[in-house]
Formats: sequence, C-alpha cells, structure tokens
Amino acid sequence: MAFRLLRNYPSSSEPGSGKTTFMAALSLALMMVGSNNGNDILVFANTKEQAKELFTAAVSMIRDEKSALNKLKANKLLKPLRNDILWEPTTSKLSVRSMDNDTVDGTNLRAAIFDEFHSFRIDAIQNVRKSSLPKRIKSTGFVSVYISTNGTTRDSVFDLYYDRFERILHGEQEDWTSFPLIYKLDDISEARNPDMFEKAVPFIRDISDPSILTQQLNAAKGNPAAQAEILAKSFNLPQQEYNAYFTADNIKKAYDLALDPDDNEVYVGFDMASVNDLSSLAFVQKSGIGFTVKTHSFIPKDTFDNAPRDKKAIYTRFAENNELTIVDTPTIDQDFVFDYMVEYIYSNNLVPAGFASDAYYSRQLRNNIKREFGDEMMHTVRANVKQTSEPAKNIKALVDAGNASINEELMAWALGNIRVKIDGAGNVYWNKAKAVDKIDPTWALLNAYWLIVNEDDKEWQGW
Repeated sequence: MAFRLLRNYPSSSEPGSGKTTFMAALSLALMMVGSNNGNDILVFANTKEQAKELFTAAVSMIRDEKSALNKLKANKLLKPLRNDILWEPTTSKLSVRSMDNDTVDGTNLRAAIFDEFHSFRIDAIQNVRKSSLPKRIKSTGFVSVYISTNGTTRDSVFDLYYDRFERILHGEQEDWTSFPLIYKLDDISEARNPDMFEKAVPFIRDISDPSILTQQLNAAKGNPAAQAEILAKSFNLPQQEYNAYFTADNIKKAYDLALDPDDNEVYVGFDMASVNDLSSLAFVQKSGIGFTVKTHSFIPKDTFDNAPRDKKAIYTRFAENNELTIVDTPTIDQDFVFDYMVEYIYSNNLVPAGFASDAYYSRQLRNNIKREFGDEMMHTVRANVKQTSEPAKNIKALVDAGNASINEELMAWALGNIRVKIDGAGNVYWNKAKAVDKIDPTWALLNAYWLIVNEDDKEWQGW
C-alpha cells in the first residue's frame, strides 16, 4: 500500500553518508518486492563514474556469498548482466545511467531514482516522470526518489523542489504522496559548533571525526567557492548569500606591498554612479606577472553630509589621504572627472593602453575620452558574469599570491566589502552585503584589468 500512495521520496544528505550503498539496496528492493511484469527501475547518477560506482555496488551485494541475494542469483532468479540487473520472476530490470543520458522513451518504469538531484535539468526530470507516471499510477505506482546534497547551483530546479519539500515538513503544504527527509544545520553559525554537526551528518562521530569538517571550513577562509561547497555539501546550507572574497590578511599584504611598474603604459577603468553616489577611477600598470593600481574616487557633498556617522568618518579619512574628492555639486560632474584623469595621465608621463567601463551613467566621460584619445581607445565592459568573472578571479589570485600592490586605504576598504556569489560553473560576480559598503573602486579596477585580460585578443592598439 505504501508504494501505491507515496510517489516522492526526497532525501537531502551529506557526502560520505553511504548514500551509494543505500541507493543500490533501495533500487534492488523496488525491482524485486511487489513489482509487476516489466516494472523497471532506472537510477540517474550525476556522472558516468558515479553511475558505474552505483551499479558496481548493486552487483557486489548480489555476489556477496553471505547475502540472501546471492542465493537468488544461484537459483537464477537475479541475474547481473553487462549493463543491467534482471529480476527473472517479473522480467524487471535495474539500469543505471548518467544524467546526460536522459531519454526514457519505451521504458516501463516503476521507479526513478535521481542521485545528486541539484545538478539536474528540469526537462530531464519531467521527461522521466511524464514517460512513466501514467503507466504506473493504477498498478504498483510510480515512485520518484531524489537524493542529493544541497549543492552550489542556485535558482535551479533543485531549489523549486526543495522549497516545496520544506513546506511539507513545516506543515505549510499538505501532500500525502511525498515523504521528505532533510538533514541540515538550521543556521550558518552552527557550522562553528561541532556539537551541532550531527544535525547535518548523522552518526558523524561513528563514521568520521567532526574536527575534520572544522579544519576544512577554516582552510576555506577567503575562498568563497570552497566555502559554498563545504556549507552546501557538508552542512546542507544553501548559499543564497554572497561570501567574502578577499581575506583581511591578503588585503593587508597587497596594501603593504610596493611594486614598480614595468613601463609607463597604463590601463584606465572607471565606474560612475547613477546620481549622487561614489564614482571611481583606477589606473592600473603591469608589474611582472602582477599589477599596481592607483585609484581616486569622488562623492557629492550632500551624500557625504548625509552619510551615517561611521561612514562619514571613513570618507573624511580617505579625503585627508587625497584618495577621495568631496565635490560641491549634487551629482558628479563628469567633465571634472575627465580633467582629473587627463591631468593624472599627463603629469605622470603615462601612455594609455585603453579605457574601459560599463555603458551606464558615463556617456559624457566616455565621449570626452573618445575626443581626446580616439574612439578605438574606449571599451565597454558589460556588468555580467560572462565578462567580469575572469578578471575578477585573476585579480583575486594576484592579491592572494602577493603580486598586487594597492597602497591605498580606500581600495583596501572596498576590497574588504566585496561579496561574491558562485554559480554552477564556478563563475564569480562582485557585489556587496549592504548599500553603504561601497565597492565602486574595485569595479573601476576590474574594468581596467579587463583590458589586460583581453589584450591578446584586442583589435585595438595603445594610444
């Protein structure tokens, strides 16, 4: 009766919890117990390697001489084949496929088991369900089993299903056809308390050592991709929030480091505010495999006067360091910024290799640059993951390795404000946790460094 009623068995668990063995046993049981003629079981694994591992685990259970399954094999009732396992009494088969092989046309499934569900596409899942659900709904029932860590891929099919299963567990949605089972921490602060780990990793003290997870989390400091992976896969905490990108130690190292530019060539990036916010320039020069950067920012006096007391004190210090200009106009005068830019370039005998910014809120400044240096010198960096991820990761790598020199308090502050979100492909995008935590100078730096990253492919030449 249970299989006629329950159709969804979602389980969210951590790596190393024995889910491969569990899935192998579950698929064999579903194939053999209470099934009808030709009721097949299909297990979708995340990769071909995982599919092979799961199939091998099932075969090993059958070949274990101490197992009752081995007696069924000896009596030719249970037959491991090359790519399937056959249950002779109902001619049902157990097959394991990787997720890229999602065609199920012609199958007569009793159950589909999805391993590492967070990696799946919605069309693959729906294809399997729609193919078999109508056939099985009036007989033994069609069962879907979803087994997964929380993963690092956000805003995908996994999150939609996960939200529904959480609402079922919380009593917010009635669904007697689903039986969710979720192991997770309730809050990120619990990741620092080993006594809480068993909530996400049952029996961790029996099968492992909680201190290992603590060591892994400490080692991931300053590495948002590693942070997201550990928090999601070990503690089942979905990383919807942005993670800190630069550590305080590495920022200080870049702040204290003095590097000499290779030559007088300069790459100029800028980030202009929409109305009355911070606007920034960045002058980047190569230094060996690394770089040195000089920045300057501008803020309207009204914005400065209305800033929170602590931020006003910070802005005052930046202004005293000649890193920030407080302008009297209600918005930033782009002609004024252009004059500052040109004065800095000429007074330091620099030769611009190019200028880069996004296309927003900077038309006047971009037009001035084109008139002064030529249209081919002005480049547009679209503020999306595709264009900004590579320079962002390169900048971090150079800062972490001690190959970047910033020597400015404002830039050090802005780097510390950066938070990033990691997508499923490992791309990063710079953002900030709060509106008052400005990162405009870092976007000016990123735009300038984009020129360096794309220099080999450019059709433009220096001025």
